[in-house]
Amino acid sequence: MNTLKNALFGLGVLAALATLLVLAQGGGAAPADDCEKFLQPSFDWSKKGTGVKIYPLFVTLTIHDASQSADKAIDTVYIAQGNVGYHEAKGSASLVGTLNARINKGMEFPAAPQLTFKVSISNKGMVSVQEMLNGKPFAGRPPVEFQANCQGGLLTAIKGSKSYVLSFTRQPAYDKI
Repeated sequence: MNTLKNALFGLGVLAALATLLVLAQGGGAAPADDCEKFLQPSFDWSKKGTGVKIYPLFVTLTIHDASQSADKAIDTVYIAQGNVGYHEAKGSASLVGTLNARINKGMEFPAAPQLTFKVSISNKGMVSVQEMLNGKPFAGRPPVEFQANCQGGLLTAIKGSKSYVLSFTRQPAYDKI
């Protein structure tokens, strides 16, 4: 349990550092061409999975909601993880998936099985994040969309009082069953 706590705390620290990186660069997004080069290996990996093998692409998403409140003990941090797959529609490629979420309760990050995030990442770094509660859009809200800053192994953005950080891990391929 302590190992999980330490790992999740480390992800929170990573999200904070990535936010600082975005702020230090003026918060602007990288040009879409930079994102396309940055994302190409992940798209190539995931696209291979259309045959007899699956090429899983694991995504970690952290969202830090800066409450800026004087009477709230801590800010809310979400950690969501899961696999995304290659999707192509109308000539546009994207990585799409639903990520299982955890939300902080003090220094703990218990699983929140009713909470998921649907994500879609275009090959040019346009990101869509839809918070889902019990499989439906939370409070009927539309997805948050942004052009990510793509560098250092991370996709980052600040939208309002929230920072978004995504990372990708290519996992070993395996045979379809």
